Order: sequence, then C-alpha cells, then structure tokens
Amino acid sequence: MTSKYANLPDIDNARDVYETEDLDDELEKGQSDEDDNIVPLDLRPPGEELDGRRLPDRDDVGRFFRKAERKKPRRTVYTYPPSPTASRSPSPGDPASSTRGPPLRARLRALQQELSALESEISDPSNPLLLQEADVDTGEMLKGLVEVRGRLTSLSGTHIHGVRREELVEKAVRAAKPPPPSSADPKSTGAQPPTPSRPTHAGRTPSIGENKAIVEMDRRVAELEKLIGANNAAHDESSPLPPPLLPQINRMSNQLALLTQPRHIDSISRRIKVLVADLERQQAITKRAPNAAGGSSKDQKEAGSTSSAPAALPPDLAPILQRLSPLLPTIPHLLQRLRTLSTLHTSASSFASTLAALEDEQKKVHGSLAELDESVTEVEKSIAENVSRVEGNLKGMEARLDDLMGRLALLSSDSTKPAS
Repeated sequence: MTSKYANLPDIDNARDVYETEDLDDELEKGQSDEDDNIVPLDLRPPGEELDGRRLPDRDDVGRFFRKAERKKPRRTVYTYPPSPTASRSPSPGDPASSTRGPPLRARLRALQQELSALESEISDPSNPLLLQEADVDTGEMLKGLVEVRGRLTSLSGTHIHGVRREELVEKAVRAAKPPPPSSADPKSTGAQPPTPSRPTHAGRTPSIGENKAIVEMDRRVAELEKLIGANNAAHDESSPLPPPLLPQINRMSNQLALLTQPRHIDSISRRIKVLVADLERQQAITKRAPNAAGGSSKDQKEAGSTSSAPAALPPDLAPILQRLSPLLPTIPHLLQRLRTLSTLHTSASSFASTLAALEDEQKKVHGSLAELDESVTEVEKSIAENVSRVEGNLKGMEARLDDLMGRLALLSSDSTKPAS
C-alpha cells in the first residue's frame, strides 16, 4: 500500500493557517520595552507651534455659519412610532427627542398652574389689572369665550395622559370669565368679595348647554306628569304619593296597544253603528207617539202597530239606550280619538326607551360620584396622617433644640468657671 503512493509528490506542502512569518533580527533588536520610555521631541522652532494669526470677528463667523445653515438642504428623518411595550423615556441620542418639545404631561402641568394663578388673580377684587380693564366690553369677552368653547368642544371625548380635555376646556372657560362689575363699595353695601366657583362632585361645573338640556328634560317630564295626572301630589304626609311614571306609561302603552288593534276598532265601530241605528229608530218612535194619541182611529191603529214595535225590543236594551242617548254627539269624536291614539302609543314606547337610557346614565353618574367620594376620603385620611406626622416631627425637633440649648448652656458655664 505504501509502495503505491511512494512516487507521488507531497500534497500537504502549504503553510499552516496558524503559522506566522519570522521577523528579522534587526527589527527585533530595534523594538524593545525601553523604547516606550523615550519621549518624542519636537524639533520645530519654539515660535512655529503656536498660530500667531488673529481670530476672525464674531459677526463674520456668525454671518458665515448662518449662510451655511441656509444653504444646507432640509432633510426629513422618518421616525418609527413608539412601541406600546417599549419604555416611554426617549434615548439621549435620539434626534427626534432632541427636536421635540416638552412632554404633554409637563405642558399640562404648566397650563394648570397658569390657570390656577389666573383664577386667583380674577377672584381678587383688589387686583389693579381688573381696575385698569374695567372699561372693557364684557360682551366682546363673552363672544370670544363662546368662540373658544366652540373650537375646543371638538376635542372632547379624548384623553391627554389620563386627563380629559373637557376638564381643561371647562377650567379655561371658568378662568377666562370676567368678574361681575361692582356697582358700589363692598364695604358700604356689605357685599362679600367674589369667590371662585365651586366645582360639582364630578370635578367640573355644568356648562350652559348641559343646563339647557336639563331644563328641557324637566319641562318635558312635567308635561308628561300633567298629561298622566301624576302632578297632583300633596305636600303633606296624609295623602299617598302618586305611582311612578314608568309603570303608568307601561300600563298606558299596553292599553293603547289593545285599543289600537284593527279588529278591536272595527268591532267598536260596528257596535256603535248598530247602537246609533237603534237610537234613531227609538227617537223616531217617541216623536210619533204623542201625535198618534190625539188622531183618528186609523191613526190609533197605526199608533198601536207602531207601539208594538218597541215592545219587540229586548228589555235590557232600553236602559242602555237611555244612558247612551246623551252621549250620541261625543261618539264620532271618540272614534276619531281612538284612531289618533296609535301615534301616542309609538311615542310612549320611544319615551320608555329614553327613560331607560336616562336611568342608566344616572346609575353611571352615581357610580362615578361614589368613586370620587372614596378618593376624597382617602385623600383626607392621608392629609390627616401627614399633618399628625409633621406635628410629631416638629415636637421632636423642638425637644432636640431644647436639649441642645441646655447642653450649650452647660458648656458655656463650664468654660467660664476656670476663667473666674
């Protein structure tokens, strides 16, 4: 086997990957550890290492760089939107974070501070700015406020880091409202200085549109109570309160649904037509009876034949006809009224749905009020705890100060004894 490949040249004659070329002896002698301690010397003359030329003027430099900035082409850099899972803090090397303004939370905090300062200035009657602007037309100011409100109401329903823009709009409108003009001196008239408006439980004062909507709803509910008859409740405890509106409306809607069915209306109209025909015949018979009593025998026979006609009527119909005779003029109007009750039925169903929606909204408002009450109680508890803690710290500090003063007095007395 070895004799077969004996005459072949050596295949593995290439250099190994890990092998390096040998350096010359002269280079190895020139590079040693002692060369690191050699300090390079500058062979230039001492006057040439410093530039003796005068610096350019600052205005010329600013003009040059300003022209360069103008000539520099504008380049838009696309930045990806931040990921919801990534951290909110921008990186220091991000170009977008350097050009972006302050965050919305800081801007919102600054706006709130400015609004609170403006409210305090407006609520102060001795502010000289208010006295200087006493001749300003309040109508123009209110017109501007309405315009600002109209432009800002389009931003309602969105959030800025957990703070609703509606609250910002309400705060801005309350802060921009002018103070009421004082007709006389508050000391002479005994009027109190104006105080800032107290917010409601929801954290903001109701707007004019909300007040109008509430008044309109109250008026409609009063009209509905007047139509149903539930507005005659006495103010004493002897008479019971009227039933609620919703069950009455449901009962009326059920009755209207039964009355406005076509088969019921047709049956009522047929019965009324039969009653009208019977009443007309009975009225004609009663009119001819006195005339027939003073006539001839032929007339008496005719009267007898005619008087036998009402005898053929059933005995139960006579009292019914007597009761219905004064109601004949109102029967056509009653029929017309029954035909028009279908529209009232449809409106009652829609009103029931509206009332249900209002009840749901009221439940939501009550829930939000309960949450606000809980948060207010928690804040009050925390404030009370902080007050007690601060008082304890102050007491401890006073005790330490007293102890320190006593020690200083002892030290001063000890220092004066050897001197004496």
